[in-house]
Amino acid sequence: MYATELIEVTRLKPFPVRDIRPSTLEKIKKRITESGYNPARPLSVVKSNGSFLIADGNHRFAVIQELNIDKVPCVVYEEGHDPYALAVNGNQDEDTYAPMDLFDWLDVIARLQAEGLTQEKIGEVVGWSRDKIQKYIILRSRIVTEVLAFAKANQKGRVTKNVTTGTKNERCVRVFRHRFWFWLKRSKKVVADASRHLAE
Repeated sequence: MYATELIEVTRLKPFPVRDIRPSTLEKIKKRITESGYNPARPLSVVKSNGSFLIADGNHRFAVIQELNIDKVPCVVYEEGHDPYALAVNGNQDEDTYAPMDLFDWLDVIARLQAEGLTQEKIGEVVGWSRDKIQKYIILRSRIVTEVLAFAKANQKGRVTKNVTTGTKNERCVRVFRHRFWFWLKRSKKVVADASRHLAE
């Protein structure tokens, strides 16, 4: 069961399922500054010990805090609803500013795994088969941490335009690009498998 309520921002708590993208924050801030908060886009929250965990809408929440908005419309789910499942469903909405990408899926699966969920249970939460979850876990285990961090940091739409400017940053980007492509050549089959499963 759920209900829609206008809730004070101070009672909301972020539930960071994935990274906050600066470029998405910029778009949302521009829209809210120009037109006000759109009540047709409520946050999805889950009751939790007198406050509310934000399952879907953490980008909007960051902007709401920055703009000092006091109250915001929320779809409120009772305690016991899985915030991961709500977040995954909300972030697949065709109107979302920041759809789930490969790195988001890898992070969500890693977090659920760290919470002790089996591959089968993770599949139930995100709506995938156990086989697909297993392939993503294998992919994550084979990606060097530095390469994953570099790819996330430089993916189109994840960073603002000025992040990779400057001599030192340009050198770092060249070095990491070289390492990244070298790794890709060695792990071509794993990446191809993951890409194929992304399309399913």
